[in-house]
Amino acid sequence: MMTQFVDLPPEILELLFDYLTDPKDICNISEACKRFKEVIDTSDKLTKKLTLYVNYPSFLHNFKAVLKKSNRRYKNLSVTRSRLTGSENQFTSLINAFELIGPKIRNLTINWCQLRNLDISTANLVDIAARRRLRAELLFAQNVSVGRHQGAQGVIREDIRDELHKEFIAIIKYFNCLETTIWNNVNIEKRTNPIDLASFDFTSLKQLKMRHCDAYCFDILSSAKQLNSLKISEPFWSTNRSPGIDNFETYLISQEVLKTLSIKSIHYPRLFHSDRSERIQFKLNYLVLKNVFFKEKLHAENFFKTQKELKFIDIQIQNEKSRNLEELHWYNDILKTVLKENPMLRTLNLDKFKYKIPNCDFLRNITNANVQTLNFNVTNEEKDAELFKVLVRSLPNLKNITYKSEDSEDNDGDVCFDKGTILDKVKALIIINASVKSLINVHAENLHTFEYSPKLNGSFIDDYIGGFLHRHRTIKELKIGNSTGRSYFFVSYNLCQLIVNFLNQLESITIYNFAEVNKSVKLLCNLRNLNTLTLSSLQYQQFTAKTKVECERMKLRLIPIEMNQPQDFHEYSDC
Repeated sequence: MMTQFVDLPPEILELLFDYLTDPKDICNISEACKRFKEVIDTSDKLTKKLTLYVNYPSFLHNFKAVLKKSNRRYKNLSVTRSRLTGSENQFTSLINAFELIGPKIRNLTINWCQLRNLDISTANLVDIAARRRLRAELLFAQNVSVGRHQGAQGVIREDIRDELHKEFIAIIKYFNCLETTIWNNVNIEKRTNPIDLASFDFTSLKQLKMRHCDAYCFDILSSAKQLNSLKISEPFWSTNRSPGIDNFETYLISQEVLKTLSIKSIHYPRLFHSDRSERIQFKLNYLVLKNVFFKEKLHAENFFKTQKELKFIDIQIQNEKSRNLEELHWYNDILKTVLKENPMLRTLNLDKFKYKIPNCDFLRNITNANVQTLNFNVTNEEKDAELFKVLVRSLPNLKNITYKSEDSEDNDGDVCFDKGTILDKVKALIIINASVKSLINVHAENLHTFEYSPKLNGSFIDDYIGGFLHRHRTIKELKIGNSTGRSYFFVSYNLCQLIVNFLNQLESITIYNFAEVNKSVKLLCNLRNLNTLTLSSLQYQQFTAKTKVECERMKLRLIPIEMNQPQDFHEYSDC
């Protein structure tokens, strides 16, 4: 059999190997024989699935020699710079290797680790994470072993930043054909010499992602003006050593074709310090603003008015304690602009965090018939649900609705849905931590997917859910409960009877907490269209032999999962 495979034409072998998704499997296949190794090493399609990992400093004197002997066309490289100190020979070996493979790399990830901002007082840092990082770096500085960055007593030399800056500049200049790059913990901490900047060529770069980086990085990347995706998370801009938000905004408006922009966790300096909206050329399709504070309302509004081609927006609205009373509700106008000025908008993710809206009259006459997906997170269901109700009415063609509350109470009032709410177009409805009595008010005649995760049991919960299922017999996918966090809600045998009675089209069901697992699962086997049952691994272990036989007889596939593992909460693709 092995001989038959070896004799196949290279293009057929390449096609077969392309079905392998795990890079480890591809590497294992390449070691099976010289023929397979040659096919994989010379295939752009296969090598793009492989990543070359380099840790510096490490034993690198043979690194270049190994690369010279290899025919593998690496496209992906991950470089990690640890806190350990290395010799000049090690760094020279690294530079020689990158000089060899740098122009071939298309996707580069850099995890840069250095001592930063040791002379900045913790009192000047606004976020807790930055303080923790600083304390860790100070502790490291006191205990680190003597190396080329330390003096005789183990004290950090004053020129450490210069040396680390030179290292980074020396490394990055060899990667002049990048298409995507990810930078983590890159802190340049000083202006780069214009002569060095002239040697960088990132004109082919299309996607840039940064986390915990300072604003001097944008000087190095100044030639990258054709990005289609830019993602910034938790920048290290809150010190006197960094130029901060102005450098970032200058770089942002230099982009000409940007389509995806994601900014997370910018507190200080605030975003849109100056109004540069008239200089913006790009038209975004995808925008994420999470935990971001704005400097001026007018500047923020002007930015949103320039973006009239948005298809996806994920925004968190929250009040700042430092704002004046008259500015507490200025997100209202931004939200109004988003809905009114974006006829192409399809998905709206809204996170309402400690933001009070006395009334929602500002959206009274606003309608956007193009939005199909609404994901809405609130702090308190009873206090914050009014905006959600107005949005549901303002978006008449919704197909997918997710409502999640951090805190909820069972009460007799209308909570997340008004009485008699008709959702004709809705196919998927997800309600997390909302009062079960909200289910009384909803009717969606074409509902296919329903997920409900109650935080509190309440009284007669089976009857409320049962009544909802009775009105929505078109459901094909059902999920009750969640796999994260402790829940006191158990799906009773009585509720399983209601599921069997009403949902004869059900194809998939997920239940994490059965009250009587064997008895209930045997009952669910009566659903003829049911293909899969997902439940906790703990309850799966409680299955009797009779239950397993019954599931096998009905060809019901069982999927046990571990509890308390974070699950994706309807995340969208991260470009």
